[in-house]
Amino acid sequence: MPDIVLGEDHTAVADALATVLADDEGCVVAVAGTVAGVRQVVVDRQPDLLLLDRWFPDGDGFALLTELAEAAPDTRILVITADADPGLAHVALALGAHGFVHTTRGASALLGAIGRALAGEKVVELPPRWTSVPQPRGRPAPTIHLTTREQQCLTLLVQDVGTAQMAEALAVSVTTVRTHVQAVMTKLGVHTRREAVAYAARHGLVPDTGAAHDPLDPTTERYA
Repeated sequence: MPDIVLGEDHTAVADALATVLADDEGCVVAVAGTVAGVRQVVVDRQPDLLLLDRWFPDGDGFALLTELAEAAPDTRILVITADADPGLAHVALALGAHGFVHTTRGASALLGAIGRALAGEKVVELPPRWTSVPQPRGRPAPTIHLTTREQQCLTLLVQDVGTAQMAEALAVSVTTVRTHVQAVMTKLGVHTRREAVAYAARHGLVPDTGAAHDPLDPTTERYA
């Protein structure tokens, strides 16, 4: 029976998942409702599987992916989210997740994904309308979807703002900034911040960065 940790901040959802997993002979050893809590319980317990939501009251669950891959290398991580961004599966896998399940796929798809993930497979269960995981070849089209935070980070990158300064400007942690920047690079199909800046400039993905521009003004966000 695998040991499973739930990273989920909604009590009703966590309870429902725990019930489904118990019926399927899985053992939920802990439930954590914050990023900090998930980090602590996974490092302490080293479970077989972490079911991880995207958003928590204290930040972005994706900020844990790279960290936990090093701190708990034997723990399989399956992202479960209702987020509507079609690019998230690709980002999650690029950051170190072993699988991605959209909640619209239902309990049977989730249980199947858990079994396959524990068996060592990379697992992706997407809504039918998404059809497949985005796999950029070369440069993706400039219409790629960036969240508001990702667009803000890209704008600040173009303005040559450092990570610590970004964190201060956006009122988030340095780790969260790094997660957003990595997501931007993954979605743009580039490998460095310099390449992201060049790509953004080439395709006009950021507004004019003149002195009067405020990158945090929501009226400048082109990709909500």
